[in-house]
Amino acid sequence: MYEAILTYFRQDSRDYAMLVLQHLRVSGFSVLVALAIGLPLGIYSSFHEKLYNFFSGFFGILSVIPSLAVLFICIPIFGVGVV
Repeated sequence: MYEAILTYFRQDSRDYAMLVLQHLRVSGFSVLVALAIGLPLGIYSSFHEKLYNFFSGFFGILSVIPSLAVLFICIPIFGVGVV
């Protein structure tokens, strides 16, 4: 098994590196978008109790939905990977 892994990396190292970089770009972009939206809303809602109560209740309900179910819902909407 180790030989097969080493052979794969020897033959397809460029493809593997390209896919890793693509994954890092997509993941980094999603983190930046989440920060750009979530941080200002979090700071703003910390000063407004009604908004805080709404967000904490709304996202409390969303946390009940399992992550895998959210993934299956998001795939048809957002697609998979970079096209």
